[in-house]
Amino acid sequence: MNTKKPFVFNYRMMIITALVSGVMSIGFQLFEGFEGVSLLLAAAGIGSLFGGTKGKDNQEPHLPEKSFKTAFEWLLLIMMAAMVFLMTSNGFRVFPKANDFLSTHWPGLVLSVMCIVLAISGLRNNSQTQNI
Repeated sequence: MNTKKPFVFNYRMMIITALVSGVMSIGFQLFEGFEGVSLLLAAAGIGSLFGGTKGKDNQEPHLPEKSFKTAFEWLLLIMMAAMVFLMTSNGFRVFPKANDFLSTHWPGLVLSVMCIVLAISGLRNNSQTQNI
């Protein structure tokens, strides 16, 4: 007789996984040689938001889609601010090391920031739906 309750990867767990993997991915970007690990970790975090366990008690099937619009709006604003920083930094050579870091690590940073923004947006959306 099996008395163990099966593990259900619910929406809240997906959000926490994406947030942790996004933060760890940014941390891995700071160490030379870990850029590939960082990209894979960020991709896994984003993938966790699209996957999940389908169960009988899953009453929130469309919550991720509701939070994506807000997340991508914030991601656009963050990317525009980064571009303004890069343009200004290139012109005046202010913070040359930060400029070089952003220029060489932009794919991993974009995925990491996407993980974090999607997770924060999902947390906000999840807390708003629980309060109603």
